[in-house]
Parts: sequence; C-alpha cells; structure tokens
Amino acid sequence: MEKKGFFQRSLDRVEFVGNKLPHPVTLFALLAFLVLILSAFISSLNIEVEHPGIEGEIVSVTNLLTNEGIAYIFTSMTENFIGFAPLGVVLVTMLGLVLALPKQLV
Repeated sequence: MEKKGFFQRSLDRVEFVGNKLPHPVTLFALLAFLVLILSAFISSLNIEVEHPGIEGEIVSVTNLLTNEGIAYIFTSMTENFIGFAPLGVVLVTMLGLVLALPKQLV
C-alpha cells in the first residue's frame, strides 16, 4: 500500500469533515434562523455604528422578529437577490450548461 502524502491526507481530512456536515439547505435554514435571533438580541442592546462608506450616517440593527422586521424581509427580498452579483453569474452558467449538455444527461 502506497503511503499518502501530506496534501492527500489533508484532503482526506477535509472530505471526512465535509461528509459530516448536514445538507446545504439545512445549513442555510439554520444560519437564517441564527440571523433572526441575533438581530433580535443585538437590536435590544441598541448598538449603533457609523456607516463606513457614508460620512456621518449612523446605522443601527433592525429586529427582524417584529412585524416591521418581517415586512422588511419580504419587501427587500427582490432587491437582495438583484443586488447579489454572484447570483447572475451562477444563473447564466446554469442556463449555458443546460443548453450545452446532451438531452440524455439533462
């Protein structure tokens, strides 16, 4: 049996840990729930910071678990998706793959 090098052992370890992770949809849901909880907690502390790009503008945390916060989530959803630059690249790539792959693979 061939002895594995450091790089291969490292990749095997990453694969082992990666296989222990839950499904990506589950991870997304858990992290989204964590953001909701953290927004409620941090907004209760009344933490405010100065916006780094706009001189003198103060930004505060919005509690996403209130009626206004839930309304904000749904009203800003489209802007979030449109403003997320990598999403366009992924969608165009997926469309190109669907058009380029033979019918048997799709």
